[in-house]
This record gives sequence, C-alpha cells and structure tokens, in this order.
Amino acid sequence: MLDLYDDPKALSAWVASCACDVELPPDWQGFFHRSGAMPTLADEHRRFPRFYVRGQAALESCQSLPGKPRTASWHGVYTKDISREGIGFLHSEQLYPRERMRIVLPDGVPRLMEVIHCRRIQRRCYEIGSRFVAECRHAW
Repeated sequence: MLDLYDDPKALSAWVASCACDVELPPDWQGFFHRSGAMPTLADEHRRFPRFYVRGQAALESCQSLPGKPRTASWHGVYTKDISREGIGFLHSEQLYPRERMRIVLPDGVPRLMEVIHCRRIQRRCYEIGSRFVAECRHAW
C-alpha cells in the first residue's frame, strides 16, 4: 500500500474502488446531488465556509485512543462537506471524539484528521465531523 502514496493518480483510483458499507436512509435519495457553498446559520461560529462535497473517500483507522481498541483497516466512507479546516463524512461505524485517522479524498492526498463529533443517523450510518490535523505521507 505504501507505494500508492507516491502516485496520487493511483491512490485516487484506489479510493474510488473501496467498498463503502454505509447505509443511507431511504429519504436521502438526493444526497449525492448537492454541490456548492453550504448555507450558514445565524449562531454559527465557524471560521471558514463549508462546501458540499458528495462522493467517496477511504478512511484508515488504527488504535489512537487507549480505551478503544481498533485494528488497522481501511473503510470506504461518503464525504458530506469540507472546509479549510475540516471535513464531514458518513461512516458505517461509530467513531469517538479525539480519535485520529487518515482520510484519502479523491484527489489522492492523504490527510490526518481528528474526530470532533459523531452522530448516529441510523444503523450503519454515522455522521462524523472532524478537523484536519495535518497532511501526512507515510507516518501517523
């Protein structure tokens, strides 16, 4: 897998081929059709605007919290939105605040991110909000 990091095009193709186990709710039929800037709320305290980015990404999880054992593995996830500082996505498993994972977007660039919040939508569908910690190459 490490040799893919040297070729963003190959990594991008690999991301597109990752199977995603997220089960979207039946009433989310238009999920992948949204694009552009997201509306802001009056009481929102975000520093940067968010944009709809609907597609697939790959998430690499590993043990990052002492109390939550995880085996190193890759998962397909659906992206929801992105800003300069973070990304929202849907995952089939629950994640916990402060967990750190590597996400690879369709551009083929791996990024280290930290989970900020997780909300259960339904079985096998969790909405994750995270912030980017840094761009990463081979190491955590």
